[in-house]
Amino acid sequence: MKKTLLIISAAFFVSLGANSQVTNVGFENWTSAGAYDEPDGWATYNFLADFGLPALVSKDASAHSGNFSAKIETAEVDVFGSVDTLGGLLMLGTVDVMGVPYTARPTAMEFYYKYSTPGADFGQVIVLLTKWDDQNSTQASIGGGIMEINAATNFTLGTVDIEYDSPEAPDSIQIFFSSSMADAPIPGTVLNVDDISFVTQSTAVASLASQKPMVYPNPAKDFMYVKTAGMKITEIEITDLSGRLVEKVALSGANTQISTSQLNNGNYFYELKNGQESVSRGQFHVAH
Repeated sequence: MKKTLLIISAAFFVSLGANSQVTNVGFENWTSAGAYDEPDGWATYNFLADFGLPALVSKDASAHSGNFSAKIETAEVDVFGSVDTLGGLLMLGTVDVMGVPYTARPTAMEFYYKYSTPGADFGQVIVLLTKWDDQNSTQASIGGGIMEINAATNFTLGTVDIEYDSPEAPDSIQIFFSSSMADAPIPGTVLNVDDISFVTQSTAVASLASQKPMVYPNPAKDFMYVKTAGMKITEIEITDLSGRLVEKVALSGANTQISTSQLNNGNYFYELKNGQESVSRGQFHVAH
């Protein structure tokens, strides 16, 4: 049965949309399809309910925030008299479009989940970042990540770290949540997913930058400031371009003002130190 559905998946998910984005990340918006509801912006196999199979993805009032989460279940199904166990699958996109346009390079995807199983089952989330390759007429891999989901009674933060195998920016993202990945899926297994978000490189860079000491403004006029960013820095040494020490100032506090009015116009080097240890070096310009 699993292989059959994978074949169905390949038939339906063959192209990438041109105008979609990652939306409904809190699973608050659902559209009724008669016998079942579909999460807006996401795809499921619920359409098989039209052929007598159970809808395995539904909106659930148990949520990390807001009114709903996406509930993904594993259940026994009867297909033409053959009983099999099928894990639920939730995919970003629509029934005829796999993934959505996306050009960022996140370092991770975060989400909240609950997971229960009556046996030794486990769920899984996969994130794929791709870019269309004209030469080979296919979506080339830019990066991705995978996380195994195990039992969690309460909503728990999950993090999918994303590793890159190309320096290029992607043009699309695909996300897959599965309630069962064990060799023998267990009926009654339930995965709830809510509040998806991304940690982007710009966020990570900004976070790192905020942890580095700063000497500003540059150029300086009559004053400049040394921001230690929580690091242990006791003094700043200023030298001219010949290497001659022209100023040595003890620092106190997280942001120390230093007079530059006595310095001639021109370029200078600075070194931030903790005792005899060098912490940071740089260059600045004085323009009165």
